[in-house]
Order: sequence, then C-alpha cells, then structure tokens
Amino acid sequence: MSPVMRCKMVCHEVTHVRHANQERDDPLCDVRFSAVCALPKDPPGENAVFGKFTPVAEYKAKIVKSVADKLEPGKTYYIDFTLAE
Repeated sequence: MSPVMRCKMVCHEVTHVRHANQERDDPLCDVRFSAVCALPKDPPGENAVFGKFTPVAEYKAKIVKSVADKLEPGKTYYIDFTLAE
C-alpha cells in the first residue's frame, strides 16, 4: 500500500451534540461526509478522477466543536488515510 490514500469528500452535516452527562470543555459535534462524484455529462476534472477510484464512501465521526466549526456543509475536503504502524 502506498503511504497515503486520499479521498475527496463533501461535508453534508455538522451537528452540535448535546449529552446530559457530557462534562467536556469542548463539546462534540457529529460530522458526516460522502465521496464526490461526477456525472457522465460533467466535464472531466478532479471530481471525475476521485469518483472513479472511490465511487462510494461515507465518513462519520464525533469531533470536538472547536474543530468541527471550521467545516462547512456543501464544501469539499480531502481526507487522507496514512498507514499507522
């Protein structure tokens, strides 16, 4: 495996999570992403390349609000996977 695999994904959701017993200085948010895709009628470009190699993907996580607030639904982001040994 190469050292890094990169996906291009669209942010769909950033939701502040409320937990009754959450004792955190920085509360959590739910974030949800899915893979970019290109339709056959779209001009060739980066989304077509990423869509070819990762046609279906979803990433969901709970992350701290101070980081999640930097994400914008509807915007695209690169998500990198690096082997950890």
